Amino acid sequence: MTPQDATASWEVHQAIAVGPGEPGPLPMYVRRDHDENVRAVVARAASGTSAMVVLIGESSTGKTRACWEAIHELPAGWRLWHPLDPAPAEALAVALEEGIGPRTAIWLNEIQRYMGERAGDSAERVAAGLRALLQDRDRAPVLVLGTTWPEYWASLTSRPAPGEDDCHPQARELLEGKALYVPASFGETALEDLRTLSGHDPRLSDAMERAVDGGITQYLAGAPALLERYRAAPPGALAVIRAAMDASRLGAGSQVPRAFLETASHGYLTDDQYDAVPDTWIVDALAYTAEPCKGARGPLSMVRQRPGTPVTDGPRYRLADYLDQHGRHERRFTAPPASLWEAARDHLRGRYASFCLVSDSAMALACRSGLLTSTGCMARTNKSTGIRPGGRVAAARCPGMGPSKRAIPARARRHTAVMSGEDSTRLARALIEFREAEGISERELARRTWLSEATIRTFERGRGDLPTPTVARSFEELLGWAPGSIKTAPSEAMGREASADSAMDLE
Repeated sequence: MTPQDATASWEVHQAIAVGPGEPGPLPMYVRRDHDENVRAVVARAASGTSAMVVLIGESSTGKTRACWEAIHELPAGWRLWHPLDPAPAEALAVALEEGIGPRTAIWLNEIQRYMGERAGDSAERVAAGLRALLQDRDRAPVLVLGTTWPEYWASLTSRPAPGEDDCHPQARELLEGKALYVPASFGETALEDLRTLSGHDPRLSDAMERAVDGGITQYLAGAPALLERYRAAPPGALAVIRAAMDASRLGAGSQVPRAFLETASHGYLTDDQYDAVPDTWIVDALAYTAEPCKGARGPLSMVRQRPGTPVTDGPRYRLADYLDQHGRHERRFTAPPASLWEAARDHLRGRYASFCLVSDSAMALACRSGLLTSTGCMARTNKSTGIRPGGRVAAARCPGMGPSKRAIPARARRHTAVMSGEDSTRLARALIEFREAEGISERELARRTWLSEATIRTFERGRGDLPTPTVARSFEELLGWAPGSIKTAPSEAMGREASADSAMDLE
């Protein structure tokens, strides 16, 4: 296996290019604390005992590169396998049923593609098959290396609330005790090692000088150039990127057909912008987004189909990982335009069932919050396409995002105005219903609102505490309630609430 293989076949992020003097396709590697733990798992497999580890971290923190470096510790005779075709989960499920032999290292980069809601019908077959494989001494040793983002890990490992269906019990049992967290930044020891190596690799030297808060791997993966390209994008290119961001965060995945982008993106342009763009604006936009950023993939680039793979419905485009995660945060309070739902109906079909699942959560929440009429809530999923009609759904606030004020229909504004005097019990019920509709934990709700878990617990329990104005605004944005709908603590109580919150955070 060569360094070129790492980016071409094993999904290691291509690093920035800074000019002559680069010692190879990949930057020189700086070991961190988690690397020793990964190598310990690999060593256990090499000694004859089947093992599995999943690296959990934000985008571009070095998870996949750490796995790539660790597999070189395997002795000769091992086979590295990355199940992908015809679909990741299906490929792995079939192989597990047919039999995977000893000394096989299974590469599960982005493990959410293999189990959980996003993996489709094969998800639990995969998890059950891996559990059996890891316990089968006759097929030992095997090694399973996986990576994922924290939110996907939480979804895969969280237990359902009482009365809820348990959608992935096999995955939860498989993953118990397999987590290894990768920090977003380099620690002091790693930074010292980085300084030593930076004299031998100009990319590391560049990262040392420019990376913020120890985010070395994010810088090397081209994050600054991606953000600059995104923020400086002309209207057409910005529309295409935002359509891809919304599609990904709503469950369609980071790869979407070109036809989807062509249909969805016009809704992201104002009337004046749409009148001003040339007839070739889609072609121009995709050319802009495909241009590499310091040697890394552009914001939105075409996925080249390999010979022998199943024919797809035209070219597909992939959103860069870092922009995918950036968009989930930046656009969390933005409702997509109707054109996105029309594009989903016409071009995603049933291939992305998770898009429908996420949309169903948004619809249920919108009905309970008054963002849609009961008639709108009755506009359920179209059986033939798997996607409900556009327009009506565009008013619904989607998971992880509060609606923009412009997107809230007049009826919702009248409805929420009535709530301005509701007590803590009503607020507690609304927060709990929101979490149940989204299928998220208190920790994830705290992350979305930029509040502490202690604050979330306090107001979900309805103990009668009045929130500070800052907390109230966060809840109003989350629930789609009009500003001022939640009573706030008077000035003399505000300090007490803030102090209690800080004390709980220290526990």
